[in-house]
Amino acid sequence: MAENNKFWVDGGILVTTPYFRYENAGAGYGKCAIPDAETLATNRKSKEEGKFLLIDDSNPQSIFGEYYARTFFTTGYCWASMFSKSFEDCREEFQHKLKDVDTLVLLSDTVDTMAVKNLLLRHSILSIMSALDTFIADIVLTRITHDKDLFYKYALSFFPKSDTALEISPKTEQKVIDGVLRRSFMSKQTIKETFQVLFNKELDIDSDLKDLISSRHLLVHRRGRKKDGSYVVFTRTDVSNAVTIVKGFVDRVMEVIIQ
Repeated sequence: MAENNKFWVDGGILVTTPYFRYENAGAGYGKCAIPDAETLATNRKSKEEGKFLLIDDSNPQSIFGEYYARTFFTTGYCWASMFSKSFEDCREEFQHKLKDVDTLVLLSDTVDTMAVKNLLLRHSILSIMSALDTFIADIVLTRITHDKDLFYKYALSFFPKSDTALEISPKTEQKVIDGVLRRSFMSKQTIKETFQVLFNKELDIDSDLKDLISSRHLLVHRRGRKKDGSYVVFTRTDVSNAVTIVKGFVDRVMEVIIQ
C-alpha cells in the first residue's frame, strides 16, 4: 500500500494506551530531518510541555507507522502482548492454559458426587477448546499486526464493509483488532479459510477435532444438552484424549506456519 508510513509532529507525542505500536519513533527532529514525513496535527496543549499529539484509545494512530516529534516522545505503557509475540510464544501460552485442565481433572478425582464430577469434566473440555480458540486468535494477531498489506487483506476477507468501512485508517485497524479478539474461531471452515488467507497454506481438520468442536458448541450454547434431551457426559479418558487431539493440531499448525 502506498500510504505514507512516516509522520512528524510539530511538538510532542504522548502515548497513553498499550494498543499502539510503531515501526520507529523519536524526538528532537526538525521537519527537515524527515522530509518525506506527513505532518500530524497536535490535539493537546500543556503549560509545561506545550503542544503535543495525544495517542490513546479515543485518538488512535496507525500501528504500521514511524512517528517523530520536534520536542518529546513519551509513553507510559509497554505494547500489548499481541504486538510482540512470536508464533512460538503463542504455543507456549496455549500450553500454559492447558494447566487449568490438569487442575480441573485432579479436582474431579476428589469429589464423590457424580453431578459435580461431570460438571468439572465438562469444564475441562471447555477449557481445552478455549485454549485452542485463543491460540488461533493469537496466531492471527501476531501475523496481521506485522504486515500492513496482509492486515487489510485479512480485513477484506473476514470483516463486512459495513462494520469497518475498510478505509485505510487507524480506527479501522483498532476495529479489526477488536473484532479478532471478540471472534470465535471454533469452526472448521473458519480455521481453514483463516490459514489460507494468512499463510496461503491448506490446514487439515480431522474428524476427531471436528467432533470436539461440535461438543464445544453443545456445551457453550446448550449447556451440554443433546437433541434427545439428555446431557453429554465426559470421562477422564475423554478429557485426556481431547488434550492429545488439540495438542496434535497445534503442532500441525506450527509446522504449517513456520515452513
